[in-house]
Amino acid sequence: MTEVSSRPIILLAFANDRADASRYLRNLPKEARQLRAILEPLHENNRIRLIERPNVTLPEILNVFQSQHHRDRIAIFHFGGHSNSLQLMVETPEGKVEPVLANGMGAFLAQQQGLRLVFLNGCANAEQVKALHEAGVGVVIATLRGVDDEVARLFAVAFYQGLTGGATVRAAFEEAKAAVRMSYGEDMRKLYAEKAQGEEKTDEWPWAMYVNPAAPGGGEWKLPDRPVADDGRTFLWVNVPSLPGHSLVGRKEIIDAYATRLTAKPGALLAIDGLPGVGKTTLAVALAYDDAVLAHFTDGVLWAGLGKQPNVTTIQNQWATALGIDLSDVPDPKERSRRISAALAATGRHRVLVVLDDVWDSKAAEALRLSGPEIAHLLTTRNHELALAFSQQARPTTVPVLEEDAALALLQELAPEACAAEPETARTLVKAVGNLPLAVELLGGYLKATGARRFAAQRKQALVQAGDPLTRLQLAAKRLGAADGPEVTLAATIGLSLDGLPAPIQEAFYMLGAFAAEPARFDLAAALAVTGADVDVIGALADRNLIDVAEDESLALHQVLADYARTDMPAEAVERHGAYYLAQVNADREDWQRIEALYEQVRHALEQLPEGDARVLAWVGALRQYWERRGLGPEHLRWAQQALEVARRQDDVATQATLLNNIGLVYSDLGEQAQALAYYEQALLRQVGDKGGEARTLNNIGGVYSALGEKTQALAYYEQALPLRRQAGDKGGEAATLTNMGAVYAALGEKAQALAYYEQALPLQRQVEDKRGEAATLNNIGAVYAALGEKAQALAYLERALPLRRQVGDKGGEAMTLTNMGAVYAALGERAQALAYYEQALPLQRQVEDKRGEAATLNNIGAVYAALGEKAQALAYYEQALPLRHQVGDKGGEATTLNNMATLHFSEGRPEQAAELLQNAVQLANAIGTVADEAACLFNLAVVLHSGLGRTAEAADLVRRSIDLLRRHHLPQDAAGQTIAEHEAFLARLIGAAGPVEYPQ
Repeated sequence: MTEVSSRPIILLAFANDRADASRYLRNLPKEARQLRAILEPLHENNRIRLIERPNVTLPEILNVFQSQHHRDRIAIFHFGGHSNSLQLMVETPEGKVEPVLANGMGAFLAQQQGLRLVFLNGCANAEQVKALHEAGVGVVIATLRGVDDEVARLFAVAFYQGLTGGATVRAAFEEAKAAVRMSYGEDMRKLYAEKAQGEEKTDEWPWAMYVNPAAPGGGEWKLPDRPVADDGRTFLWVNVPSLPGHSLVGRKEIIDAYATRLTAKPGALLAIDGLPGVGKTTLAVALAYDDAVLAHFTDGVLWAGLGKQPNVTTIQNQWATALGIDLSDVPDPKERSRRISAALAATGRHRVLVVLDDVWDSKAAEALRLSGPEIAHLLTTRNHELALAFSQQARPTTVPVLEEDAALALLQELAPEACAAEPETARTLVKAVGNLPLAVELLGGYLKATGARRFAAQRKQALVQAGDPLTRLQLAAKRLGAADGPEVTLAATIGLSLDGLPAPIQEAFYMLGAFAAEPARFDLAAALAVTGADVDVIGALADRNLIDVAEDESLALHQVLADYARTDMPAEAVERHGAYYLAQVNADREDWQRIEALYEQVRHALEQLPEGDARVLAWVGALRQYWERRGLGPEHLRWAQQALEVARRQDDVATQATLLNNIGLVYSDLGEQAQALAYYEQALLRQVGDKGGEARTLNNIGGVYSALGEKTQALAYYEQALPLRRQAGDKGGEAATLTNMGAVYAALGEKAQALAYYEQALPLQRQVEDKRGEAATLNNIGAVYAALGEKAQALAYLERALPLRRQVGDKGGEAMTLTNMGAVYAALGERAQALAYYEQALPLQRQVEDKRGEAATLNNIGAVYAALGEKAQALAYYEQALPLRHQVGDKGGEATTLNNMATLHFSEGRPEQAAELLQNAVQLANAIGTVADEAACLFNLAVVLHSGLGRTAEAADLVRRSIDLLRRHHLPQDAAGQTIAEHEAFLARLIGAAGPVEYPQ
């Protein structure tokens, strides 16, 4: 995924001498018009922002750079006009010229942090370049001597044409030099102004480019190739492939038509279908880069490459990561897409194009459909019926093969020498392959055969030369037959592409069949490991278009080519592929971002395992952490179940127990607690004698009951686990179980008991040097003292926890402790101090993607602003917290935030909104069994119904429910600290009763 964080500004400044006709630069206005024409399309498509100052004065230059809207965003400063070695000549309001000293201008420009290029298209700027260079400006292009006015225009126009076409600054500079030489030849004296020509008499090239090696990007900097939001939001550009290296001949009509259809109607659903190799994906890529499409879809493009074995979950994870949300706790694909749609809406991204490429299964396409009135979808598939069903009322386009002239033009572009040698034979060949684009590309690679020069690591000399172009053309004609013969199959064309290659190169091609085909990619190191070849061999295959090489040098096989390679793929290739990717995962099992980049090939390696293969055990062990981290529960279950069957067949009881326990954890994470318990109980049966394993499983069972709100049952299992962990000598496990027990007692309101367990855990953690655990326990003790109202004691423990958190690099834990400290200061009424701690916590939580913690901190910040009376500010923070709490499934936290929001709405005279929010909060608290929270929400809802809406009878019923809950669960007060007596007094007022109150049995 590529992202651009801010839209670069290009400042074009021109100054002429309008007072002295002899010095007036007649081509300067033409240069300004032409540069504007080149750059305006990028401005309109939100790739750049263009600012022009045609008769620029010094105050105007300073005002542009110093504006708060432009500061540090001007990337290119282009100056056209008179200058000399020490000065730029700008205009006065009267149209005369006045000098600007180079040293001062250099010092000023050096302060502009976003500046990438200064282009001085004047005369004799060498000393100014030195000043700018010494000041730290990244790249300076300037003239060494006085240049002819028309030549300066031509050079500038050619430079910006290259830059807007995707070239780097360095490449655009070289292209501009070549353009001038094409017009003026090699006599450099023709390039200089008349006076300079007579005086200088030099053949030196008049422009130079000076690159500061310390500057970001340097000569390799380029303009963004897609729109950038001007308000600081990131333009989404996720998984979009690179444009092909050749022109899209013969496809303009289809591209223009689809660009119009995509942008004409909000929420378009369009489809493209056609034969394998006809160029469906290439068309979709071209549309993603199309100027009109990008100008319309100002918020981004999300790409999903599906193929035969679509991995919907990983695609959704990649989209979610780009949006900064975590879907690891959401197993259902449709719910995941709903969350992504909600995140797009919440961040103001309404105009998004979703491309579903190479769809074989309609279920996968439907799972990836997003909702939003301006979100459009484009689907490509081989299946016409699938395309019809997806596009509904919008008829799909079946992409035809190329027209004969277009196919020939493509072949001529790919292999110009061969086609020039015998143009009629070239035409015969494109007819023979049915004008199919993929076949023409393969022919082009075969006829060109320039040698392996595709990778930076390669030797300069070519490995392969298949004879002169005419010989290759004649051989191709002989192999493929006459134009009026039967149409040549793709397989025959692929065979021709392999023909004449040395055996090692052909063998490498067939070995590549072990890789997953497009949309999956792989890197050069993987290709070398699996094929056993060297980089030149892979480069030779790329030269023949048998393998795709992207700009980043990643590789891919077209599905048709992968199928062909597998017809003669050695079995050892699959073995090498699996071993390579298993080793990659094992290199760092916790680095989920790196594994995710490999995951399509990892999945393919798993799918290639024969049923019942014992290697599945190693794979499951390697991938368990990744599956858990990325919420791939169903995938984890599938492979863990297969591994369990292998362990049973091997009669490996210990491995069975481990797998059963892990499967239970997956079901618990999926919210299927009954299933989790069933697997934990099976694990227990196999852990007889294994006290450590049995204790771990009992501890996990306790976690299930705690999650179900059955705290007493949870304690019973923790109490079984504890002595086993002690017998096994597992002090770290013992401390974990003690901590869990402390958390249960804290939730039950038995703070003294909670402290007793935490204080037992603490020395054990110190004994085993578990500083992370020790910090967590200190933090928990601090939280208990805070709940008891002992704020000084709470701060003492939290301040001991904080440096330990930092010492072990536990940023998530550090944020939690900072949040707790903020809460203590908020309770003490020191609200500025509280905000300071919360604001330290928030970026840490975002950094480690702790959505649950981030939501809690946002909620707490809202509470501080509410206490300060800044209700609008408070509501804004609650509204940020609420969707996060919903995303992570924190129902208790969600109920708390709803309750807080309801309080604000009620205080602002909006009882209907308050009542609706509180009803949702009551349902959430009831669902998770947090009795004290449910009682508090019932009480607050009763207040709103009675005082705000006059529904006193309903209010009385709610208070009866709250009192009953507190009594049945032996709780002295609700989560807000209101006692049973206070609930009773309020009920008495509601029903007008002076005597005893009856409660439900």
